[in-house]
Parts: sequence; structure tokens; C-alpha cells
Amino acid sequence: MESPIKPPAGCRGRVGLLVSLHRVRGLREGTLAIVREPIGWACEALGAARPVFAWRVFLTGDPVHIDGHERQEIVVADACIRPISQLAQQDMEACVRRHEQGVQDEALDEVRQQVGDEAMESPEFQCALHHAFSEAQIRFASEVIGVANVLREVGFRASSEGSDECFEWFAVFEGTELKVVAGVGPFEVWRIAGFAVKERSAHCPETTMLNDWPRGRVLQAVLEIWESAFGTRFVQEVLQLGWTYRQHQRNMKSLLPPEPSLTVAGAEWRRALRWLREAAAPDPLFIGPPADSAVTLRIQDGALRVRALGHDLQVGIQRGWIDELTLSLQHLLAVPPASVRNHGIALVQLEGTLKIRGVRVPSTDQGLLAGAAAGL
Repeated sequence: MESPIKPPAGCRGRVGLLVSLHRVRGLREGTLAIVREPIGWACEALGAARPVFAWRVFLTGDPVHIDGHERQEIVVADACIRPISQLAQQDMEACVRRHEQGVQDEALDEVRQQVGDEAMESPEFQCALHHAFSEAQIRFASEVIGVANVLREVGFRASSEGSDECFEWFAVFEGTELKVVAGVGPFEVWRIAGFAVKERSAHCPETTMLNDWPRGRVLQAVLEIWESAFGTRFVQEVLQLGWTYRQHQRNMKSLLPPEPSLTVAGAEWRRALRWLREAAAPDPLFIGPPADSAVTLRIQDGALRVRALGHDLQVGIQRGWIDELTLSLQHLLAVPPASVRNHGIALVQLEGTLKIRGVRVPSTDQGLLAGAAAGL
């Protein structure tokens, strides 16, 4: 498929061109490569003082080690290439396929020496190999080696402007350059942020990471920075493990029993909240913050019983169930009106609290602690 990025007039490079590379960090002069696709304008990713047009090229020889990683494809500036000859599209694709096939054949030969040809052809072996690879990926993703070591593994380098524990990483996708910076703060809490400027928008996603996170979770944080700028339709190869880890966590979570949830009649729930708000209104002569009260939710006789301030209110149930729960009345009444406007209100019981459209209502003890903390 033709790239949407159009090279500017006067470019040396063209897709399918056999070139020699010059003045490229980490490569010997004259290394041969094939131009795969235009990348667009890049600056910091290439260490340039100003934006230059860049190409993704495929190295025809052995992979090279750059920033501690073995790479067969790299991004180079247009000024760093010297044309040799033009290859047809099918010839370029055939060259890349031969290399990929050679890597696969080499790996299979090593396995064949260990298990033999007959075992490799059996469906049982193929299935076992697939499961072994998946398990190895998850074990690798679950290892805890520290955020700094994970970042170095995927090509982050020490920041030129920060300390030894400040890192930066650059990527270019569809003509937009993404810069990701990460640094450690107090209590070994890492902050990671991305910066990408497009024609009509700017993206500056930011998040935190902990040093005891496994490798996969750290890469998932970097992946989500990437996705915030470029979406989910393409994942950088170095971030694939973060995608695998996230998918595995989702799969494991899907096996857990769902949290107890209940959908109640919206009009009756709003009527009950209105009655509780009026009943809990403090005396006009009272000075000081009003005391919190407990409100108990319990299913009885096919309806939700709301017991508070010595009264028992009834709310109709549409579907679902929850266990008996005692909450902070002040926090229940503080739920935004926008969260209780629907015809059916979903109440989700979660670790001793109630969640209403993303708003958590703590238990009585948690509510008192939160109130005391707010008053300090």
C-alpha cells in the first residue's frame, strides 16, 4: 500500500532504492540498505539540530547493534543516503522475505538438532511449542528488574539534559515524531510523559510507574503513551511485549467472577436520595460541619431496602444483586446528579464500597477517615 507521506522535491531517496549509508550513528561508512518507506520529518529522533526528512531502510547485511539492540531496520535522514540502483517492488519484497525466511530456518535448524525431524512434524509438538512460547513470553513479561533496566532494554537512552536516571526515547510514525521522557522522583515513583505535535493537534500524555512493576506493566505504560498519540492500529515491535502483557491481564480478569451489581429504578432511587437529603439537612442554628450517618443497603422481598436516619425506604430492582452494605450517607448524597439520571441506575459493589457510574461511595468508616483528613 502506498504511503500517505509524500517526500519533498529534491529528495535523494525513493522506495525500493538500493543505497549506501553515510554518517549514521552506529554504522560503518558505506553500509548497504534498501529504502522501505518514507517516515516524514524528524529532528530529535535522528539527533539533528533541525527537522530533516527521513526514511526507514532495511539493512541488507547482518543486523547492527544500536543503543544495545540488534536492528535490521533503522531510520535515517535523507542526507545520509547515496543512491546505487533502483529495485523493482517485487525484488525489494523478495529480499526482505529471504532474510526473514533465513532467520526462521536458522531457528528451526537449532530446534531440529534437539528434537529431530519426526517430532517437529507432529501436531502435538507444534501445539506444545506454541504453548511453550506463550508461557515464556508471560514469564519474561512478569519479571521485575526495575524501571530503568526495562527502559534500557527497549532502547531508551540517558537524557542529555537530565541525570543518570532520566531517559528519553524517540519514534516517528506517519510523519509525526514522538518523544517520550521518563525520570524517577521521590519514593522511587517514576513519571513518564510523551510529546507529539501534529498538524491540528498536540498530544502530551503522562503517567506514573513504580519500580517494583514487572517488565510487561512498564512496557504497557510506554505503549499507552504511544497509543495516546497514534491510536491502536499499529504497535512498535519493541512495545509488543507490553501489548501481550495487557492482553494476558485482561484474559485473566475475564476468568474472575463479576463484582456484585444491581440495577435499580432511576426515578425511585432519585426519590430516595431526595428524601435522605432533606432528612439529613442540619438544623439552621447548628454550628460546624454536620455529622456523618450510616446508610444500609439490603435486598429484601425483591426490593432494595435503604435504611438511614431511623427510616426504611424501598427502591425497585430491575435486575442483579448485591450483598448487604453500609455506606457513608454524606458521600452517597455527594454523588453528582449526572450519575443518577438514567432510567436504570447501576450500583456496583466493590471491596466494601459502592460504585455509581465511576463514582465511589465509601463505607461509614472510610467516609469518616476521609472527612477527618479533609479537615486537617
